[in-house]
Order: sequence, then structure tokens, then C-alpha cells
Amino acid sequence: MIALKSRSVVLLSQQHDSSPGNFSERWLPIMFATEDSEHDVDKFILHPKDFNVNLCGANMERDLARRIASRSLLLADGRDFTLASGQTSDRFCDLKPAMLDPHTSSRITDGLLDIIAHLEPDFVGGLELGAVPLVSQVIAAAGNRLQGGFVVRKTPKGRGGRATGNPAGIEGVPIAKGGRVVVLEDVATTGGSAVQAAEYIEGTTDCNVIAVITVIDRLEGARAAIESKGMAFHSLLTIEDLIQTGVQATKTEVS
Repeated sequence: MIALKSRSVVLLSQQHDSSPGNFSERWLPIMFATEDSEHDVDKFILHPKDFNVNLCGANMERDLARRIASRSLLLADGRDFTLASGQTSDRFCDLKPAMLDPHTSSRITDGLLDIIAHLEPDFVGGLELGAVPLVSQVIAAAGNRLQGGFVVRKTPKGRGGRATGNPAGIEGVPIAKGGRVVVLEDVATTGGSAVQAAEYIEGTTDCNVIAVITVIDRLEGARAAIESKGMAFHSLLTIEDLIQTGVQATKTEVS
């Protein structure tokens, strides 16, 4: 129990439950104290939209940024890259080598779980292909704190969810009857992919998409686009975090 009297501060409370799936030894925000207020607190859950801070500690953030930059950051040598959004850029983050590296993936998963633990969703999901390793790693580490995960196909196959009852294009555990969903993304640029996935999920099931979490935010409009749809937006790192590590990015000719 914590007694607090302060002006607009966020308290951090460390969980000590080490049972499987309980995200032990992670710092979580428990309350936001309004001006000149006094509270006794065990736990206080903020609305997802009130929680837009980076949960990685400074050391963890720098380490993760260096690991991702060394494996995934590409700089164009000549012609620019064309991104999934259709925009062009001289910087490209191919997160798959980092997501599938055993040491880096565990750190990415830890960061995602810290945010997910606060949001308390029932399911995590995302759009193929980038979200597939993220969803798989998160549900494996989450234990009984999540009901499961799923992937949204970019183009539905048309055969439906088989025994799951899911609509065509949603592959994974049954979600048709509803629940709180967090959408995971590897890299967010304009937010179009996440919005596409969220709209399909909400349009074909009784689920409510409460938030989008991306590993890398390219700072090109994703936050505004996602928040305009009523969802919270969180990122572990930004593209600038990767640049500022000083890691020598790989230069490559764009084919």
C-alpha cells in the first residue's frame, strides 16, 4: 500500500508474483495523481488512451535499440526504398532479422509484455507477415494472462476459420464471440496496416481493439492515424532511437 500526496505524478509499482504468465519483476504504472490529491493505492489501471509512455527503461531501451539497429536498419545507397505505405525513404527497418534472433526477440517480447500487462487484453493479433513472430512470442511468454493470439491475412482465403468459428482471414484461437484485443506491429509508418487490421477485426467479430503496439515507430503519422480511430498507440522505440545509437547501419542498393 502506498500513500501519496503530490502534483501530477505517475507511480511505478513492481510486481513480485513469479508464477508463470504473471510478468514478474516488471515495473508497471499504478496510478496518476491529480493536482493536490492524496490516495492510498494498491493498484490503479489507467484507460489505455491515457498511457502513452515508453515503458522500456533507459538501459533496456539503449540495448534494444543497438541490437535492432545492427540487425535491421538499412540505409539506401542511391535510390530510396519504397515502404509498405507507398512512401519512399532512404532509411528502412527490416525487423525480421531482429524478431527472429533469439537474444533480440526475447528483449522485444519483454517490452511488449510490459505494455500488454497494463492494458489487460484478452487477445493479441496482427496483420501478416510482420506481426506473426510477435504474436507467437508474446502468447508463448504470457501464459495464462492471455486467452490466445491470431493473425489477420491481408487477403482472406475464403474458407473461414474452420473449427474456430472465426471469419475468413482470421487465423488463430476463436475470437468471434468478442474480447479486448491489442494489435501488434513490427514497424509503423502511417498506421494504415494497423487500422486495416483493426477495422477488419471489429467489422467481423464482436471484439474491441483497444490499442496498437509497434516495435518501431517511424514517426510519419501512425500515432495520429491510430488515435483518431479511438485506439491507444504505443511504441518500444522510434526510428530516431535506432539512428542515434551510432551503430553503423548496412548500406544497400535498392533493387
